[in-house]
Amino acid sequence: MVDRDTLPLQYGPWALITGASAHTQPLPGTGEAYAHQLARQGFNLVLIARNAQHLNLLAETLHNKYGIQTRTVCVDLTDPDLWHTLKPQTIDLDIGLMVLNATYTASGEFFDVSIDAKQQAIEINCTRTVEFIESFGASMKSRGRGAIVIVSSIAATYGQRNYSMYGAIKAFQQNLGEAIWSEFRQHGIDVITALPGPIKNANFRRIKTHKQFFAFGVEPADVASISLAHLGKGPSVRISAFAHGIFWLQRCLPRRIIVAVVERYIGWLYRS
Repeated sequence: MVDRDTLPLQYGPWALITGASAHTQPLPGTGEAYAHQLARQGFNLVLIARNAQHLNLLAETLHNKYGIQTRTVCVDLTDPDLWHTLKPQTIDLDIGLMVLNATYTASGEFFDVSIDAKQQAIEINCTRTVEFIESFGASMKSRGRGAIVIVSSIAATYGQRNYSMYGAIKAFQQNLGEAIWSEFRQHGIDVITALPGPIKNANFRRIKTHKQFFAFGVEPADVASISLAHLGKGPSVRISAFAHGIFWLQRCLPRRIIVAVVERYIGWLYRS
């Protein structure tokens, strides 16, 4: 059953989600969690991701469960023809809410990560973020209403060994999101940047200490619900006890200590 909310009336009838299909049973992805929560509130959905099988299955599930309309766009965000594929699928839609959730992590020691992987991380997390906001944000501005959710990370707020690119691109997203939150309010557009701690998703099944890790992790559904609930309330929101703990440590300790603490934690997490 659909719990019709005021958000579609406030922002517009369609929502768009990037990175919508990544999941491994029984763990849903963050994009999938956003899809279910927005569909439950009555939004029709444009779902964008690379995996056509997962994407189409999710769209069918959402339609059958909530009675909403869906459009799927199976595309890699690094595809140079991305906008030629995407624009015809969305040009006739009043997209009132956009969730920028797709991400790519180029992890490893800086010199061990290829320049191609570094550039791909920048393209997906930085360039495409700007392009989506430029394209769909302009339409929101012309209508005088809209909402944008940028899924960043608490890792945006500190340097992290072996994840230098990840922290850097997430910091870009955080600073961009907080800046346009200030700019876009005058146009009737709400912006929120989510800063979750470690998320309990399929990526961390690869970690040998994933059971201990999950004790610190946050559910994808909580990332979605908390960030959506904070639309219109502020530029960014920290999600999970881990994220709040990092925030308070940063208020009390020098940054070199924070970097060292995170390095020890990551070393414990990935210990062999």
